[in-house]
Amino acid sequence: MAFFSIVTPLYNKQELIASTIESALAQTFTNFELIIIDDGSTDGSAEVVKSFTDIRLIYRKTENRKVSAARNTGIEMAKGEVIAFLDADDHWEPDHLEKLYGLYKDYPAAGMLASRYIIKIGNGKVINPVFLNVQTGYKGIVNDPFEASLINRLTVTSAVAVPKHVFAVTGMFDVNVTHPEDTELWIKIMLKFPTVVTDAITMLYNFDLPESWSRKKMEGRKLMDFSQFLDQEAVNKSLKAYIDIYRIEYALKFRIEGDIERSKELYYTATPENISSKTKFLFLLPPLVLRKLLRFKHWLHKKGVALSAYN
Repeated sequence: MAFFSIVTPLYNKQELIASTIESALAQTFTNFELIIIDDGSTDGSAEVVKSFTDIRLIYRKTENRKVSAARNTGIEMAKGEVIAFLDADDHWEPDHLEKLYGLYKDYPAAGMLASRYIIKIGNGKVINPVFLNVQTGYKGIVNDPFEASLINRLTVTSAVAVPKHVFAVTGMFDVNVTHPEDTELWIKIMLKFPTVVTDAITMLYNFDLPESWSRKKMEGRKLMDFSQFLDQEAVNKSLKAYIDIYRIEYALKFRIEGDIERSKELYYTATPENISSKTKFLFLLPPLVLRKLLRFKHWLHKKGVALSAYN
């Protein structure tokens, strides 16, 4: 029986999925199955996947039900003890599963196993994330994963693995949420189980994509219910600050698109001290100006310059 079940949701990534599959099949830790859930792709993704003949690869095509349903299907199919997530446009180094396996053996009570990662942006540039109060060479339990994630997220989906039994406690991905569906589940896990991190960078998060979330409109998107964590936020300052980052992010997106009421609803739920001076200034600007600034930000991104409005 496989130890790891790798779950990869796939939707119209024919130009990227081969490289992702290759990085999974090249793992030095070989006791795994790779479950690819094709979420109703309409391009040539299926043909690319079927060109691989490795018996560890399992392919299933479903109707288009979005990424949460695809990941849940993969989890339900999984025979492994630990679920490792790999999105169809990201890349693992060959020792990724080996490092996570060692982490799991050292910390069997952990609910979240997190590998360190780098972020690829435009012009071939990469960013090495910084985690608050987690030293570069540290390996082990992260005492406050929410504080650690206030600059860069400690738990990026393709860098994360979760023991399968954890989902019986927290539930799986909420199919009624489109954004941030992964963050919502990671919060639930981090509130109930220890989070541990490796000391090695083994994943490349591909943010150099024209269809990335930062470029998509909010219309039709279903946000998580932020209020579900209000009781925990009241007693956990780091959790409050972490969730406020997302409140502010989506509030700004709504404002850019002219939905002022929804923007205000999120913005004024955040604690003022958790809102940077830069963000407060941006919220004084009219949507038209914000849209021009956003286009400029995307241009800089293509040139390999990363800017954030949130810190």
